[in-house]
Amino acid sequence: MNSSPSEQAPSPVEQKHIAMTENSQSADERINQLTQFARRLIHGENGKMLIDEYQPWLETVNAMETMQTLDQLLEEGIPLATVKSQLGKILNVFYKSLQSQPIPEPTQGHFLHYLMLENRETEKRLAAIRPALKNFLQNNPAGEKTNLSQLRTFLQEIETYELHYLKKEYLLFPHLEEAFPQSRCLSIMWSFHDDFRKYRKQLSTLLASDKPDKAAINTLFGKLFFVIFPII
Repeated sequence: MNSSPSEQAPSPVEQKHIAMTENSQSADERINQLTQFARRLIHGENGKMLIDEYQPWLETVNAMETMQTLDQLLEEGIPLATVKSQLGKILNVFYKSLQSQPIPEPTQGHFLHYLMLENRETEKRLAAIRPALKNFLQNNPAGEKTNLSQLRTFLQEIETYELHYLKKEYLLFPHLEEAFPQSRCLSIMWSFHDDFRKYRKQLSTLLASDKPDKAAINTLFGKLFFVIFPII
């Protein structure tokens, strides 16, 4: 018996349309779930319980979905300062999944290749300065001048890292805005860049003194490290 027209299988074009619709709905649901998780985390709910509840989405979150989640939080009206202050918590949860996904390696000579090299060099500098900072803060007169000199040299070196941010702001960000119209999350990046400039200048002023305030230096170095790592 022949099937009636209403019972016939969808044509290849119709099947493709159905698949696209289902994929779109699935993608929307993923962003909805990830945004719910981030929103509840920001509002102070128990992190472990939230991770258990949203585990299926958290264990497969990718970079684009991370951008979309942050963008959605800002679109909902959550203040940028609030999202930014909780970004570390969100990225810590997303980190394992993001790290497990392959990243296409840009070819040597590509713009992104050099940005990645600059990040690796900055990570080395941050690791190298920690012992000098620790020794300086321990109030041990022996070697204090040497440690202070090392901190000053570090700040001079790290000043060149601002060129890295300028490249991103004037070359990378316009491409991201074109490829990803919902680019409110870039405002978070801009804010971190501004913080880097502010904290570096404040540290330079402090370290210009022969007897700088160690408590203030400890606080500002902590803030400087905090804004550099999330950007990387």
